[in-house]
Order: sequence, then structure tokens, then C-alpha cells
Amino acid sequence: MLSSKEISLVFETLLSGPGMSEPVKANGSISRKNILLLANLVDLGSKAAGKEGSHIPGLADDQSLREVNQFIGSLIEKAGLTATCEKINAILSKQ
Repeated sequence: MLSSKEISLVFETLLSGPGMSEPVKANGSISRKNILLLANLVDLGSKAAGKEGSHIPGLADDQSLREVNQFIGSLIEKAGLTATCEKINAILSKQ
């Protein structure tokens, strides 16, 4: 199994390739269920970033994480799930 340092190096190499910073327009459709799932997975990954053994800090800078969170926020808004997400987050924060 690869060490955390080796995994970070592989991702750093992939993310620094030519054209990786260029915006991509992606058109498609995704169910509301999967938007909620994606939002929760991104949130869990963001929360895990500060924990020991997490590879996320070495994979993305703060700007990239902000962009991902903004994209997820726009998906939630377009799907009309803002209130639902707020209620789910309120329930999860009580645990």
C-alpha cells in the first residue's frame, strides 16, 4: 500500500499537468438524491482534511476547495435543495 506521502505526490503530479487549471463546462443531469449524496461526501472530505491520515490537505489548496464548495452550493441551489441541506446539516451537527 502507498504511504500518504506517495499518494500526495501522485495527486500533485496529476493536478499539475497541462490544462488541469482550465475551466471545463460540464452539461449533464444528476438526480436530487445524488446531489445530496455528493454534497455530503464533499462535506465529509472537507471535515476529514484536518485529521491525521487524510490525504486531502496535500491534494488541493484552499482556493480549489472553495471552488468545489461553490460548485456544490450552486448544484444544491439549482435543485431547490437549500432548505433540505440546511435541515440535514442541523440534524448531523447534533450528533
